[in-house]
Amino acid sequence: MFHSSLTDIPLVFALVAKVSEIPDNIHDLYDDHLPSTESEENNNALIYSISNVASGLEDLGLGNLLVDRLLSNLDSYFGERESCLALAPLPGFRDYVKTLLSSPESSIKMTREEVGELNEFFQIGSRESEHEILESSKLFQHLLTRLCVGYLIDEKNGRKAMNAIADFHLSNGAIIDRIHWLGDHLNPGMNQSFGIMVSYRYRIREYAENRLRYLSDHEIRYSAAIGEII
Repeated sequence: MFHSSLTDIPLVFALVAKVSEIPDNIHDLYDDHLPSTESEENNNALIYSISNVASGLEDLGLGNLLVDRLLSNLDSYFGERESCLALAPLPGFRDYVKTLLSSPESSIKMTREEVGELNEFFQIGSRESEHEILESSKLFQHLLTRLCVGYLIDEKNGRKAMNAIADFHLSNGAIIDRIHWLGDHLNPGMNQSFGIMVSYRYRIREYAENRLRYLSDHEIRYSAAIGEII
């Protein structure tokens, strides 16, 4: 999205991939591992980055305007689509879990064994070692995925979702679609969220109504797969 006086520099832009398969992690997109497709029957539109270029304009809602414009014109880029996905990071989730461990709520949200395992995990100190443990541990996968869903749906900043990126997509009409275990296993993802990423789905015929429900009633909508985790 450009301003008339800055024709060579976008104010905000989105990276959108046309893929035949929805990736489990962000690295496949950057490494070109996913096959693209020219078929309009089987392609998927996947937003994987929305960035403000100009500093000081973050509060103007340009990202919201860009998403709305993208969704309104999706068929001109990808053919007629029922939905569009956004694969997003989850900054703040790791800090939330660490704080939760010292909170009285920990005994409500976790068993004593799970609290002990997480306390030991935070003592490791090496992101590489953490990744190896998370990659092989079903206990951590089930526990952190469950806590992640609770964090997205139940934890609030006022009446909005606590997580700013979740709030951005929900306020634009998306639903929480899927949790991607180790979707970003490099340091940024491990530091922010134990490598977890989240996909949000924009249903073309429903996103305007979802946006209104979230902004007026603060209703967070999610997929059946997310509902099974709750």
